[in-house]
Amino acid sequence: AEKALAANSSSAMAHQYMALALLALNDDRNARLEIEEALRLNPNNSEILADAAQILIQLGDLDRARALAEKSITINPGHPPWYHGPLAIYHIVKGNKAEALRAAEEGAKDGSPVAGYLLAAALRLNGDNAKADQALQSLYAMHPEARDNRDELLKRLRLPGTVVKLIFG
Repeated sequence: AEKALAANSSSAMAHQYMALALLALNDDRNARLEIEEALRLNPNNSEILADAAQILIQLGDLDRARALAEKSITINPGHPPWYHGPLAIYHIVKGNKAEALRAAEEGAKDGSPVAGYLLAAALRLNGDNAKADQALQSLYAMHPEARDNRDELLKRLRLPGTVVKLIFG
């Protein structure tokens, strides 16, 4: 990301990937600055919007993250399933049962650990503990690290505490 920025400081994508790298390093302030710059440079790029939503949801800016996620989905009808992750988190935290489940089910189509966790949380929010347990078992079958390295993975994902509590009942 540093090399990309050095090569072209006006590249929205370079700022986007710098933001992701800084977030992974827990440099929240600079991650926010970089993703804001990426958005300023290219406000209608669906991938940048979706990454911005993911970053901002992790930083606790729920309402802005929701708006960016919705915009990313609207402008890219062929979007990948992971674009729904921030919306699932938003609706789970807000207690919007039907919306949380809808977003989590869409996101779960990508089969990633975070998508599996969010599906389990949304199912529990909707009172379906049996299906939530099944979702976790399916997740563990596909991604044993989601069970074996759970604490490390959850630390990296930086999910809100309310979401984590729902995942595991």
